[in-house]
Amino acid sequence: MALTSHNTGLRAATKRPYASSMQIASRDLAIIRLVGRFNQASATQIAAVNFYENASKTVQTRVLARLTKDKYLARINRRLPGGPKGGSPQYVYQLGPEGWRLFTRKRWPGLYAVNYHSLAIMDAYLSVLNLERQGLGTISSYLTEPETHSVIAGQDLRPDLHIEFAVEGKGTLGLYIEVDLATERRKQLTEKMERYFQAWKHAELESFPLIVFLVPDEYRRAEVQRIVNGGGEEWVQLFHVHVQDKFEDYLCKLIA
Repeated sequence: MALTSHNTGLRAATKRPYASSMQIASRDLAIIRLVGRFNQASATQIAAVNFYENASKTVQTRVLARLTKDKYLARINRRLPGGPKGGSPQYVYQLGPEGWRLFTRKRWPGLYAVNYHSLAIMDAYLSVLNLERQGLGTISSYLTEPETHSVIAGQDLRPDLHIEFAVEGKGTLGLYIEVDLATERRKQLTEKMERYFQAWKHAELESFPLIVFLVPDEYRRAEVQRIVNGGGEEWVQLFHVHVQDKFEDYLCKLIA
């Protein structure tokens, strides 16, 4: 279960000296909150958010090792490959028992397998964050599940990620992002799109977020696009399907 912006404030009732004395460094706390919000994050993803100005990996390695030793973070047993460009395998992190207790009284869920869906959602967020760092806009807010859940015009909407991105002189771009790892069947995707369509059609809103489906490859993009095309012209205008690796380029063209 991912934490939300509502429960990632430090628990006032905690009795643990490290938390109650507020001695957690701001960067440490930011890392813990980030991992809690997205459920899991790889070392590379954490570095991209919290250590992007550090040329050396030494500081990052030491901080993550310390947070893991102190049980604020926990490493998933399996390590990810180094990536398409090679490199050493990397750890994936989730909250450890001490990190969990900082924010909630619920029982720590323990260690489990790498959640590739959570990592893909984090990658989508990083794509938008990169645009902010290029000076192309500002992330006004972002929500992860379950905080993204809402009922609009009687439709239960549960996007994986909801981002508000403010672009100077052009207003704010709202994004409902659905990360698809090719695990949902046609029926499930069609039902999900129908809920979005009915919400868009009947909602009394000045503007509706852009609905983007991010997929792993071109084969899946064509497959999902066929479902969109089958819904008619309004569906084609409403739903945008892109390979995740090209998401940042798509957004750059969109806001240009």
